[in-house]
Amino acid sequence: MSRTIPAWIFTARNGKDVVAIADAEYPLDPSRPPVFFLPKYLEARLPVGWIEAQEQIPLTERHPLADWLKECRRFLASLEDRGPLGEYKDILTTTAAAVLLLAYDIYSLDRNRNLQDSLVERLIVRQLFQGAHHEASVAATMMRADFDIEFEDESDSSRKHPEFIATHHASKTRIAVEAKSIHRKGIMGFDDGNPPPTVETANAHKIAAQVCGQVEKALQKANDL
Repeated sequence: MSRTIPAWIFTARNGKDVVAIADAEYPLDPSRPPVFFLPKYLEARLPVGWIEAQEQIPLTERHPLADWLKECRRFLASLEDRGPLGEYKDILTTTAAAVLLLAYDIYSLDRNRNLQDSLVERLIVRQLFQGAHHEASVAATMMRADFDIEFEDESDSSRKHPEFIATHHASKTRIAVEAKSIHRKGIMGFDDGNPPPTVETANAHKIAAQVCGQVEKALQKANDL
């Protein structure tokens, strides 16, 4: 797969401004900064009707991404009211920023549609959201750092497999990449496990042990790379 981050091609279609990326076109006002486009790109990559279906689900059962997108739309509406040179730092919430980062990560994987599609399939499953979100960030970071990404043959049960193998375009260095994250009850739609630590309950040694445990599990899949 190509490591190249896809380019934007501005054009007009049926009298409307669009940006063409690979085999798809998206409506875009060229006078607006990319911050307006990225959430629309992410929404376009989700299954048709998924957002609307989520809005009919009770809040306690709704996928967190649906609420993230709603808050990001509110941020963009407020930003638009301020005009093309308006300041944004005082209205940018952490949730809106999370949407923009996720959208940029998914966009960075546009030329690797197999990887992108598999991640989106997991992103829209509430219980798999955190893991897929983290893996998308890792994969996009590797792509932007000039690595090609290839999946391992999961049918080979003779050994453990990392998430994927990344090969640096210039040096040809091959790296085993395994994305690990610690789930917390009530965080990013995860319903099981332990609650997140608070100021009163946090134990630095316990947290360090959990992180080291994740690293040790990941290293078991390195396969000499």
